[in-house]
Amino acid sequence: MDASGGLIENVQNYEYEEAAGVHGMVFDPTESHLYSADMGANRLWTHAKDKETGTVQLLGSIVAPGPDDHPRWVEMHKSGKHLYLLMESGNRLAEYKIDQETHLPEFTGKIFPLFPDGL
Repeated sequence: MDASGGLIENVQNYEYEEAAGVHGMVFDPTESHLYSADMGANRLWTHAKDKETGTVQLLGSIVAPGPDDHPRWVEMHKSGKHLYLLMESGNRLAEYKIDQETHLPEFTGKIFPLFPDGL
C-alpha cells in the first residue's frame, strides 16, 4: 500500500474452486489468518498469511451448516476466539470457535436468526 492507501502491486492471485463466490473476508486480530465467506461453494475458507511476503496459503475449509446457506459475510470477534458467518439464505448467523492451535474454525452448533419469529 502507498501512503494514500492505494495498491502499489499485486503480490498474489488465489484460485478457490470453480463454484466459488467470495463476498466477505476478515483477518484475525494478529492479521496472520484470513477467513473467507464463499456463497458459491457454500464454504468458509481459512488461509495463513506469510508475514514477510503477504501471500496466503490454504489451511482448510468447512462447509456451511446448511446445504444452501450461501455464506456472504464473516466477522471475527475482537478476542480472535470466535467467528460469525452471516448466511444470505435463511437470514441467520452461525457461530464458530477458532481452534487456537490450528486456527481452523469449528462450528459450535449455535445459529441465531436475524429476524424474530412471526416476521
